[in-house]
Order: sequence, then C-alpha cells, then structure tokens
Amino acid sequence: MRKVLIALIAGTFLLMSQGFAVSASESANQVAERTKYQWPPELDLNKSASGTTGYYWLTNDTFAGRATEGEGMSFIRVAPDIQPSCESFTDPYCVELVQKEGANWWSNLVLNACTLDLGKYPCVDGVSLEVDGKTRSLLFEQHVAGPTWPADDSVKLPPGGRASIWRDSTDAQDIRYLVIVSGTLPRLDDLKKPGGELAILQNFQASIVRTRVITGNYSGVRRFKSAEGAPRISFGSAPYCDWVIEGSCGYKVDFLSGSRLQLSVNLPAHARGFLIGRMKSPQIQVSRTSANSVNLKVSAEPINVPYLKVVVPISESTSEMRGHFNNPRKYYCISTDPTCKSGLVGGGTASSGETAFDYFELFEKALPDRAALMVPIWSFRNHLANMGRCWTSDVFQGLVSTNAAVYEGDPPKLINGELVYKVAGVHQESDGKTFRGTYDLNIPSTIGRCLYDLSDRPIKASVSVTNRDGDVSVETTSFIERDGWIRLSANGFTFSQPTIKVALSQDESAPTPTPTLSVSPTINPVIEKKSITCVKGKKVKRVTAENPKCPKGFKKR
Repeated sequence: MRKVLIALIAGTFLLMSQGFAVSASESANQVAERTKYQWPPELDLNKSASGTTGYYWLTNDTFAGRATEGEGMSFIRVAPDIQPSCESFTDPYCVELVQKEGANWWSNLVLNACTLDLGKYPCVDGVSLEVDGKTRSLLFEQHVAGPTWPADDSVKLPPGGRASIWRDSTDAQDIRYLVIVSGTLPRLDDLKKPGGELAILQNFQASIVRTRVITGNYSGVRRFKSAEGAPRISFGSAPYCDWVIEGSCGYKVDFLSGSRLQLSVNLPAHARGFLIGRMKSPQIQVSRTSANSVNLKVSAEPINVPYLKVVVPISESTSEMRGHFNNPRKYYCISTDPTCKSGLVGGGTASSGETAFDYFELFEKALPDRAALMVPIWSFRNHLANMGRCWTSDVFQGLVSTNAAVYEGDPPKLINGELVYKVAGVHQESDGKTFRGTYDLNIPSTIGRCLYDLSDRPIKASVSVTNRDGDVSVETTSFIERDGWIRLSANGFTFSQPTIKVALSQDESAPTPTPTLSVSPTINPVIEKKSITCVKGKKVKRVTAENPKCPKGFKKR
C-alpha cells in the first residue's frame, strides 16, 4: 500500500510523495522535535483498492504558515488546470495562455523587510517580543529562498518579495523567527490603469513562527520546465521545513512561555477590512505614515490551536457521508484521476468557513475526543466585506480571534441585537486535558456605539456562551474601553459547538458628561469593571460593567 503526504497548496490539499535524507547523528529527541508539528500527517490512502474503503477529514490553518508553499511565497500564475509558475507578467508561456485560452492571472505578493527597499514599498517594518514584562526588538537577519520579481513603477507593481528571518539576541543560537506577510494582487489590467496608488493587497495575511535552524543538504528555489513546457519551481526542502535557504532549514518549535509578539507592517493607504486572528489578547494600532501608506501594529500572545483528523472505515460510514462524497457538487473529484474514488476518500479543509462547519457536522460523531495535534500559532488576516451602516471604509474596523479548531472566519454577525460568533471543536487537547476556548473581540468605540445606538456615556457589555445542548462553562470574561477601542474577551469555555454572543448597553440613569474644553492631549482613564453571572433557565450570561446588573428576566447567580 502506498503512503502519500497530503500538502496544502494555496488553500487546496494536493497529494504528493516527498522524502528527505535525515542525519544519522540525530538523537531520538531531536527527531521528535523536528517532526512534532509536521502536518498534514501521512495517511495510507490505499489507492490500489477497487472501490472506496473509507472516508477521512483533516483541518489546517491556512494563514501563510510556511515559506515553501502556497501563500507563503510570492508567485505569478495563470489559472488553467496546470497553473504554471510564471517568471513575470510578461512570461511568454503565461501570456499565451491568457491571450489564447482566456486564462486569468493569479498572483501572491510576499512583503520584504523594509531594510531591503528602504521602505519605498509595502514592507515588514519590525518585530518585537515581550517576555516577563520586558520588550526587545528582534533583529532582521535575511530573507529566505523563494521566487521574486522586480518592481514596475509604471503599473504600480511592488516587487515580489520573500519571507524574512529575525533573531532574538537573548535566545538560543539556533532559534529564528519566520515572518510572512502576503496578499493577493488585483488583476493585471487594473494595475495598468493610470494614476492611483500602489497595488491593493487584497485578502492579505500575516504570521510569525518560532523555528529552530538545522543544516543539511537543503537548497533554495529552482526553476525548471515541465514535460509540457510549463514553467515550474521546486525547493530542496522537506515536509518539516517552514523555510529553507541554501544549506539550512527552519522547523516550527514552541513559542517562549508567556511571550507576546508585535508585528509592525507598512501597507498601502487603502488596505482595509476586519482582521481575523489566531492569537490571544490582541491589540491594534493604526497610523498614517504618508499620503499613500499606513502602519499597522498588531500585538498579541500566541495560542495553541487544535488540528483535527478523523478516518472512518466504509463499514462504519453514515449515509450522509456516502451521499456527500458521491455528490460532485460537494466533493470535487478531478476527472482525470482514476484513483479519485478508490481507497480512502476525503481531504482537508481550512479551519474556518462554512465548509469547515459542514465537514465538522458530517464527521462530528466519528471524531475522536482528543485533537490530533496542538499547533502553536500567531497569525491574522483581513476580511473584506460590506458589514452594514456602521462599518466604515476607513482602514481596519476591528479584530476577532479564537483558538477554536473550527470557526466562522468572518466578523461577528449582528443578530437580534447581539454580535454572534460560532466556533466548534473537540473536548480535549491532544494530551487528554480539557480544551478551553478563547475569544477576543476588538472594535472601534465609534462602531460599537453606532451598532447599538449608544451615546458617549460609559457602556457595559454582556457575554454569553451557549452550546446546542445548553450552557457552557466560562472561566473569565473581561471588558474595557480605552484609546478609542472596545476590547472584550471570554476564556475557558468548553466545546463542541458553542455560540458566543456579545451585547453592549448603557444604564439609562447614567449622567451625560458635561463637555469641557482641553488644550492638551488627554488620556481616557481605565474604569475598573466587575463581572456577575446571570441565569435564566438554561441560559447563562456574564455581565461586566462598573455597576453590573442582570438583563430583564435574568437573575443573579
């Protein structure tokens, strides 16, 4: 039976065989650390079978985690089935596909560190690390191997960059931080329009990965032609490598305990959206640096995210599973692959979105109680959407973050006066400990007050976390309004499919403050909040405010 590695490339799992020579001098502990976070796992798909032998599903976070695949590297492609790796927008092979077959350009831009182009283009401005209350800046060291292209100012095209490597001067000699900020570019025709600013980074994402460096027979990017003459690229890498340069590879390791990271990025002035994060206790700062650019700073603690894996033999499969994988509208099966419906059938999905929830519900009863792997992550991406009358087009309109295995991947929805957010997952971490969920929501005060038609008086928040079966325990909630932002969090709730609801309100009796004239900057005081638990039947709400009161119909517990 043939084993294959399932790899995530640009949001889709592809099947490929990989292998790499490993030093015989490595100890068992070194091998275990190097392969600890290798994902997706190897599965025996048994593609030589005459029929379907079972179904499987895997989750994977897709926020530009590796610099050797998908959105972790700059690329220019056109979108027929073969998806060639074009050297530029003038690559003859790719131009012919566009002109003769009507193919569309598809490109991804990774931002260089600002030191390379002296900040002329969008770039990674800096990274800092806070441990034990002390903050230090990381030192830029180099860019990793990867495809590039030169800037073209005539069409406002930034250079195709590469992920950057940063060093903590107080950490172990072989520890480096991988930083990836990347995003898709608009259509080439849009770039050629006269005037305007640099190309919009659409649907951009960012991640920081702590890695350990090992040396060996690793090599950088190589360009070659396929048998059909299509341009291709490859790396002399290995499945466990998050980045590679000539002679070195970096693989994922745990973040420092209690650490907090800040990423500073210079972006085009028209970059905008709602940020979706995989982090804890985030804070956002946005400042305009010029007429054409803004600086975005995001600081947060890393989190451990559960990855899910489930395999169901055909004899134990449900009619819903069989119906799903036999429905071409729900299960995309490449018609030219004769083994598509042979052996173990299924695939992986991103951790967010409707598809992830559909697969969770399809496999929920078969899922193990434990996560397959707990992966350390610090990442975020933007979400472009029309979110109603209160959402402005100005830069960034908030951030929502969770450590759940499956989550919506959109901003919270305003339903019946509450900001509603759904998550899902298994009950235990990979070591058997009870998995406790985290949820953070940051929105500008102006948006929060607009959503609930609130005045400038102090506001309060109520948070409830309920499961389909009733109540879910919540260990802590917090709420604060400061520096123009509302920050709210709920931590310690359990799974499998909790729904988080947030409501903002004001006490009717609260006095309206008298306006005063000030000629110097003022700092809004931090008002101490208290939390109480309110119950109504099976519903439980946590109310946090200066003087918390239970909503109508609820009683204090």
